[in-house]
Amino acid sequence: MIGIFHEGVSDLGRLAEAAKGDAKNLADRAFQALLDNEYGEFDDLVTALSPALGDAGLEHLRQRFVALSKEPVKKLVEHERRKIGWSTGGAIYEDDIANRHRAHVIEMALRDIADAQGDVDAFIAQYDRDTPKVPRIADRLLAAGRAAEALQAIDAAEHKRSDWPEFEREDTRIVAFDALGRSDDAQAARWSVFERFLSADLLLAQQCLPEWLSI
Repeated sequence: MIGIFHEGVSDLGRLAEAAKGDAKNLADRAFQALLDNEYGEFDDLVTALSPALGDAGLEHLRQRFVALSKEPVKKLVEHERRKIGWSTGGAIYEDDIANRHRAHVIEMALRDIADAQGDVDAFIAQYDRDTPKVPRIADRLLAAGRAAEALQAIDAAEHKRSDWPEFEREDTRIVAFDALGRSDDAQAARWSVFERFLSADLLLAQQCLPEWLSI
């Protein structure tokens, strides 16, 4: 079912752009929808609405989430708290779930807004450097012409399993090497990935494999 909602969000973006309504009003409505995003139905809302929001709408939406992030988290006294389940760590409280949801919504919204605004540094600020999403950070640094920083981000991130293929990570490192004019390092990286994971695509890219063998 979630795919239907995502298609609806995509359609909503096109409708909002065609309607040419007030950007700040649209931002306010998007703000509320994102706060109510309980099941991921509005995960792509900022991206879909960014053409209709424009610079003014995106900035208004950003300011609203920044303001929300500065509001203190409401602390309930013990007798006011509602238990909604149990885990190995003890009781699960409704207010803890709500607070985690709010923090997650703010992080996702500010990240997507930064992406729509082309603000690479603000986008990166929403991630820890050890995040599994580090190739996304590096990709945006590359697009911004900051290949050296992209390579640093890739190399600084923690490897979860050295024996497990991380092709997205490896591909991004190779692109960074090429962008820096380090063609020998790029070729060495391609060969290393082939040796470890038998990637025919990278071997072909290194021009060591006849093209007919890749078919």
